[in-house]
This record gives sequence, structure tokens and C-alpha cells, in this order.
Amino acid sequence: MHNIEKRQVQTYHYDCYGLKIGANRRLTGLMEASFRDRPDIFVTCQEHRDEIDRQDFDWRPFNGAGMVNADSIRTVWAAERNGVSYLRLHFQSPVDTEFIRFDIDPIIDRIRVVWTSKCNTISDAVSLLMQPVLGAVLRLRGTLCLHAGVLRIGNEAIALAGSSGAGKSTTIMALANHNYSVVSDEMATITKTKTKTETPCVLSSGLSHPTVRLCDGAANQIADFLEVPPPWTRLLPVEDKRYFLPTLNKQVTEPVPLKGIYILSPRSSSHGIHIERLSGPKAMIALLPHTFARWVLNEKQKTLEFAQIGELVRRIPIFAVERPDDIARLSELATRIGEHAARL
Repeated sequence: MHNIEKRQVQTYHYDCYGLKIGANRRLTGLMEASFRDRPDIFVTCQEHRDEIDRQDFDWRPFNGAGMVNADSIRTVWAAERNGVSYLRLHFQSPVDTEFIRFDIDPIIDRIRVVWTSKCNTISDAVSLLMQPVLGAVLRLRGTLCLHAGVLRIGNEAIALAGSSGAGKSTTIMALANHNYSVVSDEMATITKTKTKTETPCVLSSGLSHPTVRLCDGAANQIADFLEVPPPWTRLLPVEDKRYFLPTLNKQVTEPVPLKGIYILSPRSSSHGIHIERLSGPKAMIALLPHTFARWVLNEKQKTLEFAQIGELVRRIPIFAVERPDDIARLSELATRIGEHAARL
């Protein structure tokens, strides 16, 4: 009789936004972690094959969250089986059938990632896993996340939010070009505080080298106005986004105290740059539209979110930033925000 050894499946471990993550493959771009506890979430990655599709599931649009935009086709689906709900996020190229898909299991402890291999790679899948997929997972778990970039100023951090088209990513890139370390370019994950005097912190993404993503047109447009030419990386096929990799970023592995939140107002005809502190209801109203993946929340979770935002504005200063619609003054804007944050 032959001795048959049972093949050991290697598991890779990561710590992302405070979640302990296990994976069946190395997740490119993430710093590996060491822990013995059961992972909060296990990620299974595999290239697409027709036979692995969940054809027995009755997928339907989720809460009207399916959408089509200029950069990619993103649809959100839900399915029920044996009385439990599954969630699917599907990203597809606008020009062909290439896609990356994420299935989230009901108790939010397992994510299955599938991608077509013609153009996409596991690096592309990891990019979408970090944002927006883990953002949706964190929101379902009750964690407050803002649709905002995070930059480190000394030993603390600021968050920079803004509506679509307000110039959030370009401003983050300009701040990175002024040697402020990028912690995250799209999502600020806020820790829960245990006491009334404890300062809320932002959690590390777990990325070994955080990047800033811009659409290809905006990336080319602003390159001439930065003091240092940006080192661009490849496009993400299903999003038409180009990556800017800051060269002086320091790895952030621990929670960083949040010292302020800056909200970019829509571009205006103003000739000056003005930073105004908001308080009370004004701060609440300004910040609420910038929560991350709100579409995934039910009414009870939205009530919790409202309370979390209220607590955040009581502890952290919120600022509105008005500036002219002039890309040539982007470096000046970054300098003003950086200097203002340093004085907090």
C-alpha cells in the first residue's frame, strides 16, 4: 500500500483596515501579517472557468445599487438560498467582456474572487478588493468608513473628502508630491472609540505601497503642473484608472490619530483659497454625503451611521475648502492644506 500524503494548502495572512484576512493565494501589493487566530474573512481567488459559476443562484439587482459609469460597468447583485442572502459585486470592462467579480457570503466571513485572465491579473483583483469591496464588508460589520483619502501629517493624519469631480484624487496626488505619505486614496476607515476623550484613528489599508488612482485623462492633464513628474503605473482594465505610486511613502501599519477632515467644495470662480471650519449641523450635513458604500446599509445600519457621524464631528474638526477652478494652482492648494493641518 502506498502512503499518500495529504497536500497542505498554504494560507497567506494579511491585516487590512483592522480585519484579519486569510487567502489561498498571495495578494499582490499587501504586507503579509502573522497571526494564529481564525481570520475575520477568508478570500478565495481563482481565474474564471464556466463551470465555477453559481448558475443555481437566482441573482437580482441589490437595492437599486447596480450602476453604469464612464470608467467601468459595476453591478451589484443579491441572491437568497436556504433563507440566507449573498452579495455579488461585478466589474466589467466597458469595451469587452473582461470582468472581475466578488461574491460575499451571508455572514461576511468569506469572499470569492473570480476574474477573466485575458487582461486582468490578481493585482487588479486586489485593487478592487481593497476598495470598494472591503469597504462594503466593513460597512456591513458596523465600521464607519468615509469616501476620503488619508494622508499622514507628522504622527497624525488628515482625511480629504470631496464629491465626484471636486478634485479629491488630484489634490491627494499633489499632497503626496509634497512628501505627505498616502495612507489610503479612497477610503478612511475610522476606529471605534472606547472613551469620550479617546481620539478616533484611521486604520492602515495594509498596502505595502499605497497608490493614488486617477482616470487617464486627468492623470495626463495634471502631470505638467506638478514639480516632480509622477511615476505612473499600468491602467486597471475594468476601471480605466491609472495609478500614481508615491515614491516617498512610509509604510503605515498601526492606527494613526485623525486630526482633521477637509471637504473640498465644488470648484468655483473664486480667486482665492479659503479654509473654513464647520461645526454642529453644518459639519454633519457636509460630512454625511461622503460616507463610503452607504448603498449596502439597511435602515437600522443607517441609524447607527448617523450616530457615528455625530460622534465624529464632536471630536474631530471638519473644514470646508474653497478654491478656484485652476489646475495651475494645485501645488499651492496642497501647500495651504498641509500648512493648515500642521497647525491643528
